[in-house]
Amino acid sequence: MKRMVLIGVCWLWALGSLSGEEHPNVQKARDEIRAVEYSRALELLEVALQAGGNDKSALVDVHRMLADSYVILGKNAEAKTEYKELLALEPSTTLGRISPKFLRVFSEAKKELNGAKLMFSQQINTSERNIVIRVVSDPTDRVVGARVNFIDENGTENSEKVDGGDVLTIDLPEKSDSVQIVILDRYDNFLETFNLGNVAFASEPVKAAELKTSGNKVSEKSGSIVTSWWPWAGLAAIGLGAGIVFEFQKRSTRDEQDQLALDNPGLTTDDPRFIALTDRGNRQALYETISFVGAGVAGAVSLYFLVRQIRKTKDSNSIVGPLIFLEGGGGATATFRF
Repeated sequence: MKRMVLIGVCWLWALGSLSGEEHPNVQKARDEIRAVEYSRALELLEVALQAGGNDKSALVDVHRMLADSYVILGKNAEAKTEYKELLALEPSTTLGRISPKFLRVFSEAKKELNGAKLMFSQQINTSERNIVIRVVSDPTDRVVGARVNFIDENGTENSEKVDGGDVLTIDLPEKSDSVQIVILDRYDNFLETFNLGNVAFASEPVKAAELKTSGNKVSEKSGSIVTSWWPWAGLAAIGLGAGIVFEFQKRSTRDEQDQLALDNPGLTTDDPRFIALTDRGNRQALYETISFVGAGVAGAVSLYFLVRQIRKTKDSNSIVGPLIFLEGGGGATATFRF
């Protein structure tokens, strides 16, 4: 029996060389599992977790060892909790070839978690001179804060802790080098690490609502999306495309109606099949008209706002396209010349 258990958890020994920073008790727990001392392994792993400082790779190992040890000791509820922690950190985890009693608890944990995993988004705010980390998903309610490490413009190493919940706002100097943000749990274990490298903000805050011309002079404040030319142009294109689609559908219905008449020489306009095709064709014709009229109106509005933007721009032979926000913060736009 002991031989089977050792085979079932042999993956733990191999993972020992793959872990990053981890508490010394983690390796001791591996040794205890090898010796089939699961209760002692649990004690060591709990101490390692509460001591903090374990990176994500080590945490994955710890939760796997905790979960498997609990299963062996018949504590399935505790095992399921640890499997959830494991899957939240590493959703692609599989147990491999192992006893069904492990797989049953693991499957229950996976089903209850329903694909949820620990997820974050980051945004660099030039105008505010800070970095915002948002907790997109935290299925086991583990995130409590972050630690930021950086080197300031004087070459001084800094390390600051930021407490928070779903939103972590991290203020930085104008210029920072080797910026690293570590997401922490309540024991200061490392749930995720962002290595941002060099971060430099403008010496003067930039107003996010300002657009610049090709001459780098502020030409106008960005107004509401309703008063921009490009969304109306998009609507016009969509309306035109829809109108063309309905036109082809209308022609197809007409051809189908003609074929029905050819196949049935005695067909009358009172025939239910003929009436159904007529109704369908009328609806398609109506949708076609609405689409083309809508496209025309949207196109006219787009042209109006386009001309207004050109007149307001000093560099009258160029216009500024829509601002596209990029993943991770910042954005991009384009200047069109004609």
